[in-house]
Amino acid sequence: QLAETGGGGGKAKGKGKGASGPFKSLFLSGTFDDLNEDELWTKFGECGTVSNIKILYDKNIGFVDFEDEESAAKAVKFDGEKIGGVTMGIRGKVERPPKGEKGGKGDKGGKGEGGPVKSVIISGTFDDLKEDDLWTKFGECGAVSNIKILWDKSIGFVDFESEDAVPKAVELDGQEFAGATIGVREKAPKGAGKGDKGGKGDKGGK
Repeated sequence: QLAETGGGGGKAKGKGKGASGPFKSLFLSGTFDDLNEDELWTKFGECGTVSNIKILYDKNIGFVDFEDEESAAKAVKFDGEKIGGVTMGIRGKVERPPKGEKGGKGDKGGKGEGGPVKSVIISGTFDDLKEDDLWTKFGECGAVSNIKILWDKSIGFVDFESEDAVPKAVELDGQEFAGATIGVREKAPKGAGKGDKGGKGDKGGK
């Protein structure tokens, strides 16, 4: 079932979470069996003008599109609240930048010990990539917490709530979905593969 009608409301300012750039859309997660969609329009309409709501009932995920970034950022504050009879997980969904526009460099992460792997790296030619389909496809493997696409590099990262989803996601390697043939590999934890440098040997006698 899909809901794709518009709604309205006022604008509000706020900071969103779960996204690393400006966004006008939200990613929803929860158990939607008893969802009252009308209440979604009402609740999110308090934050600003809602242009679309799409619920994938069989995947227990959904998307809410706003007319402006300020409204979407304010709506993220509902994360963890019960809306329409469902406790919602809500995250910002970063917009795809225009072609030819390169994203800035991110901060380098610190070194750490290897731990459970909950992420995969995806690669491919993403010109026709449909990000919503990524959420849907990888959602079949387990609960997805975040997806970040580096459009200018044609790589991306998919983060899961549990490491159990990673092996299932890797099985999608080489398959065509979301408008692209996707390469999928496990993302090594920080600190993995870094060994100590060996010491210098003693010099031989003359």
